[in-house]
Amino acid sequence: MTTTIDTQKDQQSSIMPMFIIGILFFIFGFVTWLNGSLIPFLKIICELNEFQALFVTFAFYIAYTVMVW
Repeated sequence: MTTTIDTQKDQQSSIMPMFIIGILFFIFGFVTWLNGSLIPFLKIICELNEFQALFVTFAFYIAYTVMVW
């Protein structure tokens, strides 16, 4: 009887972390997609050349690398 209770407790305790990871996955994915579609507008508004506009994207992905370290 205790193994059944332990199994149910383990399943319930793993649902919330999986939900949080799933939500974070979609948030980071949305921000990454949004960044790509905003680059042309940022290029116009800030009067960036092609290198500077691509550097914005590069800096965005470097931030992921720094965050992992």
